Amino acid sequence: MGEFFRRIRCLINRRRLDAELESDVEFHREMAARAGRRNFGNTLRLREQAREAWGWAWLDRLVQDLHFGLRILARSPGFTLMAVLVLGIGIGVNVSAFSLFDMVALKPLPVRDPDTIVRLERRSPNSYSSEMSYPSFAFYRDHAKTLSAAMAVLGVPPMQIDDDASLGGQHPDIWLPMAQQPYFIAGSHVLTDFGDSSVRMWGRLAPGVTAKMAEQELGALTNELRRQHPGDIWDGEYLQSSTGGHLQVMQSEMYRVAAMAGALTLLILAVSCANLGGLLLAKAVTR
Repeated sequence: MGEFFRRIRCLINRRRLDAELESDVEFHREMAARAGRRNFGNTLRLREQAREAWGWAWLDRLVQDLHFGLRILARSPGFTLMAVLVLGIGIGVNVSAFSLFDMVALKPLPVRDPDTIVRLERRSPNSYSSEMSYPSFAFYRDHAKTLSAAMAVLGVPPMQIDDDASLGGQHPDIWLPMAQQPYFIAGSHVLTDFGDSSVRMWGRLAPGVTAKMAEQELGALTNELRRQHPGDIWDGEYLQSSTGGHLQVMQSEMYRVAAMAGALTLLILAVSCANLGGLLLAKAVTR
């Protein structure tokens, strides 16, 4: 710890130490000359060795390299602009792609306890669907003890009302509670038809309940639904849970697409770096 604070003091008093070092080196050089020693040594090298003892020589070299690089770039503004554009495109594409993936699949939704939210989808040995009928959802909601809450979302676009002079001829989209759909859509049986698979189901796990425990209970409820409505429930059907606290649930087949997209963005960055290397090589050849 004492060494660390010593280096901090040297960094803070760097200018004063540099002046004292230069004065001491000059003093000893003059004393050596008076004593008849002509080969005092390389004063610049001696000063560098003293700075190495202070512990911040790497910072001096970094500042010198930055100054040198800025001078080189300032002499060739066209080359500098081209290099910035090439790197900007490569880095910008990668940052945008990762930010989108983070927002959609990694960042949890701004809700309470997002880890307890699960999305439930129908599965069977021969079929699968992300949607179910509203009566099936209502059955699960009313009988499942492993879920403290359940939500259904109708998998259709928002409704658009007709022209109205009071709205200035616009067609605004409106969102309504699902229970009110039959009042706005004539002939709709979405709330009573077990064969109309059009809603998506999310649930919140009860305290102390795991997703596997919920799947086991929902499997038993699915068997009861199959007994009551054999024509609407698949043979061997069960509900599979997945993390639901994100904007997009990543299915197994989606990981391949995400991997391909990630490889493509990295390829764009690699091409940008190769282009920049080609520009540097061309500049070195022309010098």
